[in-house]
Amino acid sequence: MGNASGGERATPHRGGFSRAQGLCLVCAGLLMVLGGVLYFTSPARASTPDRSAAGTDMVNGLTGGADVGDGQTEGGEDAGSLRTFSPAIFRLGFSFVAGFALAYAARTFLRISLLAMGVFLLALFGLEYAEVITVNWDTMREHYDTFASSIGSSFSDFRTFITGRLPSSAAGVAGLVLGFRKH
Repeated sequence: MGNASGGERATPHRGGFSRAQGLCLVCAGLLMVLGGVLYFTSPARASTPDRSAAGTDMVNGLTGGADVGDGQTEGGEDAGSLRTFSPAIFRLGFSFVAGFALAYAARTFLRISLLAMGVFLLALFGLEYAEVITVNWDTMREHYDTFASSIGSSFSDFRTFITGRLPSSAAGVAGLVLGFRKH
């Protein structure tokens, strides 16, 4: 369908996520599901064999060697290793989603806070200009400095959380970057 000018109708931007953000979130969600499925469907190994001798069992398992009789299949897939790596796969997806959600919420909070602060300051300037109130700017500056230092320490704690507490920091940081990114 065309509009009055004969061109194609442009679809308005409705907010939400960009295609890249949505695709990354879907991939991270799939990693979380894959990690959970692998964990719950892979059989736990009853005992771990001694692989310290020459490492041949481990090499055969990684290179697709024949059945070595310790829980590995003929294709070299170690059923126990799937269960071992599944939490890491889940954490990778979860870290991305957590980082994205934190950044998206922080970006939204900052946008709303900046708008509210702008309206407040405009009202303050207007009331002072109309000589309705007198503003003590030195006290305002002291309160701002206190607020800025508390935000600085909070950001330091947040950075510590992202780099130390999230299981996969790289995925968490990637989620943060993509969450802060504008559509």
